[in-house]
Amino acid sequence: MEPAIAASIVYVGARSLTGTGRGHGIYLAFGFGLVHGLGFAGALAESLAGGIHSGRYWISDLAAFNLGIESLQLVVAGIAFALLERSRQQPWAGPATATASFAVMAAGMGWLAVRIATP
Repeated sequence: MEPAIAASIVYVGARSLTGTGRGHGIYLAFGFGLVHGLGFAGALAESLAGGIHSGRYWISDLAAFNLGIESLQLVVAGIAFALLERSRQQPWAGPATATASFAVMAAGMGWLAVRIATP
């Protein structure tokens, strides 16, 4: 599942770099969410299989972890949205967007190469 996650990151970086990144659509968001969610579930299943969380409170630990992750995502998304809205009118916005898009695509390609090469 991890190669699919890496490939989705490459795809998003490439779409943003080429300027076709606006309006991804609900189907693309659903598909990427499904792929990323399945990857997270697989990693979580491996973690729980180790027996570390086999106590009677594992469900509350899992719920607390998930709430923490979701809360952090909301904070990061809020900050990112505010910064992007503020920087959109700056003269350096275009080159910064292209650089960030390239960096995302390159990181995804690196991750994809590692995941394909690692059994």
